[in-house]
Amino acid sequence: MFGTGSSSGSGSEGTTMVTVALLSGADWPWFPGGLGGADGGALGPAALVCVDEGVPANCPAGAIYEIPGASSATGWSASYPGAYWIWRGDVTPSGDADLAIAVFQKTFLLGSNPTGQLQMAADDFVEVLVNGRLAGSSGSITDESVAWQSQNNLTTVDLTPYLTSGSNTLTIVGQNGPGSYAGCSPCPYSSNTAGVIFGGSITSGGMGSVAQ
Repeated sequence: MFGTGSSSGSGSEGTTMVTVALLSGADWPWFPGGLGGADGGALGPAALVCVDEGVPANCPAGAIYEIPGASSATGWSASYPGAYWIWRGDVTPSGDADLAIAVFQKTFLLGSNPTGQLQMAADDFVEVLVNGRLAGSSGSITDESVAWQSQNNLTTVDLTPYLTSGSNTLTIVGQNGPGSYAGCSPCPYSSNTAGVIFGGSITSGGMGSVAQ
C-alpha cells in the first residue's frame, strides 16, 4: 500500500507541495547485499540501536543490543530529531561484527520538481544511493579518525540532482569497521556495535508517497 506525505503549502501556479519525511527507524526494512545496494527481498524491519546503556532514557524501547558503558562523550553523539540509530535485524551479541554490511531501502512516488536533503552519520561508514546512483557518503572503514567523526557529526547530502518525478528508490548502505577499531579481532557485536542514523525530507509537487 502507499502512505501519503504531508502537505507543505502551495507552490507556483497553485501546485500543492507535498513533503515526505526521511527518518531512520524500525519502519525501514533491511536487505542483504553489498555496497551496490539491496540484493533480494527484505529480511524484516531494522533494529534499533542503544547508544548509551548507562542512561536508559537514551535507549529506544526494543533495542536489541547496546554499546557497553558508552556515554555522550565516548559513544556516538550524532542525532537527528525523530530519528534512531539502526542496524540490521539479525544481529546477536555474539555475532560477527567485523566489516558487516546493512542495507536499508524504501521506494517513493514523487510528483513534479522533487527536491530533497538527507543528513546522516554512521559507525563506521554509510552511503546513500538514489535510484542506484551514489549521492553521498560519510565515515570510513580504513581511517578510524574519519569513522569517529562520522559517529559524532552529521553529513549533509543533496538528493535533488538524483530525484525524478515518479518512482524513486532510496538506499542506505552501512558498513561496520574492522575489529582493530574496537581493539579486538574478530569482534562480536557486543564489543564492536554498528549503526547508522539519518534524517531529512523530500518535497515534490502534487503527490508524495512511500511504498510500504
